Amino acid sequence: MIQEVDALRQTVSEKLQAANEMLADVKELAMGYRQTIKTNFPMEQWEKFGIMDKR
Repeated sequence: MIQEVDALRQTVSEKLQAANEMLADVKELAMGYRQTIKTNFPMEQWEKFGIMDKR
């Protein structure tokens, strides 16, 4: 039974690592899109793209 639990932990650990890598990729893409919007549109239009901050 302990071996089964260890195998399950290993599987969960691998899935968590993959999910964290995917999340990091999505965050990186979002930052790129955000920067593109901020450089190509006036601040008054940022809100329609979901960007609420003023920086």
